[in-house]
Amino acid sequence: MRTVLTLAVLTLLFLPAQAQERPAVKYENIEVSGITLDADGKPLAEVSVADMWNYDGKWSANGGAKSDAEGKFTLTVRTFPDQPQRSYRIQAGDTEGKLGAVTILKADALKDLKLTLQPLVAVKGTLKGEEGFEPEAGGYVNVYWKAPPVWLCSTRLTAEAAKPTEGPDAKEAAPRVVFDLLLPVGEYSTLISAGEAFQYARPAISTLAGSAVTLDVPLKVTALAKHYGKKAPAINVDFVRNLPSDIVRKIATRKGEPEPVTLDTFKGRWVLIEFWGFW
Repeated sequence: MRTVLTLAVLTLLFLPAQAQERPAVKYENIEVSGITLDADGKPLAEVSVADMWNYDGKWSANGGAKSDAEGKFTLTVRTFPDQPQRSYRIQAGDTEGKLGAVTILKADALKDLKLTLQPLVAVKGTLKGEEGFEPEAGGYVNVYWKAPPVWLCSTRLTAEAAKPTEGPDAKEAAPRVVFDLLLPVGEYSTLISAGEAFQYARPAISTLAGSAVTLDVPLKVTALAKHYGKKAPAINVDFVRNLPSDIVRKIATRKGEPEPVTLDTFKGRWVLIEFWGFW
């Protein structure tokens, strides 16, 4: 009987845990209606309007609708009633990719929209690293509508050949790491990831019709990157438990206090440092 009970217990222990079903996400499709206009307030036809857009050097609507001859459109947007404070992006653009507009709305204000298309604004940013730390291409830039914060698009950091210096000591300049964007008129925040050596950069972007934007983005190096591969900084410890028997704490002549234990005390030995903190 004991053997049978043991087998039964082991069987229960090793049965695969039953996966818990996730609650279904509740959503509701609603219709958004409005009109697309040019800068003079005249209706614009054949304008793409969508709540999701792709960006790859130019904007392209992901589904959506198009305005008719009178500039009117009706768009189906998926909303989430369980998240009443959620914001929704409505974006419009012409077929040539030269004009655009974006607005951020709440679920209870998605009717009778007026989207005024204006020329897209060219934005160029150049990243500046600290001495000894140069950014590399391959990172990314996330762009968000500033208030309320809603993700708009992402783009990659690329290398651009810099102009060589002139004169007798002229030499070829190192490539610059840059990003280029075309954004509708508005206020944006960003998050730039330029590699593990740098902290995230978060420059703001303000775009106005008819004027390009040029940014110089300084990058701050992380403390870890500054110390990587270098001698560990001095660490003084007032007390160490279980010191090896051949390491004797010396008594300092000053005030008769024990001499602090430092990393140099353990020179030539393996040292495991355990630390914790809050991030």
